[in-house]
Amino acid sequence: MQILSRLFHETRAERRDDELDGLVMRVLRVNPCLRRARAHEERLRTALAWTRLMRRREIVERLVDQLAMDALRSIVKDADERHMLPRERALLADRIDVLQRMGVGANSTAGDGPLDTTEQARIDARLDQSNLELRGLGLLSDAFDDQLERFCNALFRPDARIHGGAQHVHVRQTVTHA
Repeated sequence: MQILSRLFHETRAERRDDELDGLVMRVLRVNPCLRRARAHEERLRTALAWTRLMRRREIVERLVDQLAMDALRSIVKDADERHMLPRERALLADRIDVLQRMGVGANSTAGDGPLDTTEQARIDARLDQSNLELRGLGLLSDAFDDQLERFCNALFRPDARIHGGAQHVHVRQTVTHA
């Protein structure tokens, strides 16, 4: 079993090396003069490996944000079934809007979000106000349990919202209007 494990690990490492080599070649295709720099391949490999790691982390964070946003949307959408107070529904719907304007979720990878510092300040103020109003709502403990259950379901079953292969990831969004 150890032999298979080591072989699998070595195969993954070789594949990762091949991927990095391919990325180095892409960069050198854009600027072949880089070949003249000392240790250009190793320096590019290091930079590209770091970029891939950071990008992968950012993608995971965005997908978690998106799953949480989807859970919040489902809470607002099913408000009538749960006998949610109209004020609670309005506050949660407003929060979705604020978070979308901030660029939270998968859309932020496509460039959504505040355009300038003035808009960012307005969005931050709206988020602070939303936090205060939601805290002051005084929900019943079973409402919190229901919301937590929905968030956990979204996080435990990301496959229900996210489909993708090695090259592309598609996030199915549910858009609701309050």
